Amino acid sequence: MRFGFDNKDTFFVNCVLSRNKQGWFTDKSRGVSYSTATKDVRRMLEKVGIPGKSMTHKSFKSLGVTKTLDAGVVPEHVISQGRWRTTGMPNHYKVNSIQFKEDIASQVPV
Repeated sequence: MRFGFDNKDTFFVNCVLSRNKQGWFTDKSRGVSYSTATKDVRRMLEKVGIPGKSMTHKSFKSLGVTKTLDAGVVPEHVISQGRWRTTGMPNHYKVNSIQFKEDIASQVPV
């Protein structure tokens, strides 16, 4: 994934770290693979006491969208941040409470 690619910024968000005699540096020409990024995030979560074995990128996307919408951010801004073209995507990722689901279910005619 590149950050700000539309603005000609070709740096990778998740770039490779390399080491030379002077120390660590970011190799901005190479991105971390999906499997390496997933493994590293899971390892980080385990270190802070969060079971990360079952976590995926969708887990974090759902959490971010849910917390953002619950905080009152308008869906248009969430759509923009998510770089989505359709207005239904925030609702696709939003995790709704059991109460919300029960309220919706109670509105279904029998």
